[in-house]
Amino acid sequence: FLRELPIANCDIGLTQLALACMKIMKYMDPLIEQLQAGITVDLSQLPQPYEEVADELAEQSYQAA
Repeated sequence: FLRELPIANCDIGLTQLALACMKIMKYMDPLIEQLQAGITVDLSQLPQPYEEVADELAEQSYQAA
């Protein structure tokens, strides 16, 4: 999903990118644990962190521009 972000100006920096990845992993870790435990996961019930993080990053890159 990162390819869709307007980061041509690269002003967001790696810190924000790393924070965004950590935020996504926060959602993914419990999901991975459930799957490893053999628990069926209903993906439609999950929050949508990707859109949230993408919006945040886009906003920051516009502010930086």
